Amino acid sequence: MSLRLARFLSLASLLGALAAAAPARAQAMGDNLPSAEERFRQLSPEQREDLRKKYRELMSLPPEQRAELRGKLDRLMSMPSADRAEVERGYQRFQELSPGQRQAVLDEWNKFRQLPPEKRARLREALKKVLAKPEPERGQVLENMRRWKSMSHDEREHARQLLKNRQGEPKEEKREEKHPKEKLHEHHLPVHR
Repeated sequence: MSLRLARFLSLASLLGALAAAAPARAQAMGDNLPSAEERFRQLSPEQREDLRKKYRELMSLPPEQRAELRGKLDRLMSMPSADRAEVERGYQRFQELSPGQRQAVLDEWNKFRQLPPEKRARLREALKKVLAKPEPERGQVLENMRRWKSMSHDEREHARQLLKNRQGEPKEEKREEKHPKEKLHEHHLPVHR
């Protein structure tokens, strides 16, 4: 499953680059669209070999997988240019990851795809909110998410209970909890330093 997604992204990226470059070239050439063969010839030798390799990989897939990839590519190419550009930026970021990180992303993606549509929609909205936060706050949220994932069930339950208790406390109690030495001063108790 993860290899199929990686293949699709790789193939879509290359085909998308070819398709996206065609209108720009056509405009520069007075709307005379270059043929696929001409576009292929304009690629560097490395790009041509990469395209050949990806084509061989594509052709080695069963017909139903090729049809699924074609549908996904058609969906990608029919997206508004801003959305397609966002997908391509995401793919670029994905390509910059180490192989282990890419595999972890693909594993998480496969888990996400298995969720019910309502939960996926909620998670997408939550992710949008996280990504919209300023960097220090976003980094902290992402770090908390990583820690949460590594916690045992009991640790998560304990954290939920602490959060629930904190949300129910008045603000003054929370401040005192954070600054117990100040609390001791307020009650005129000796503070040992």
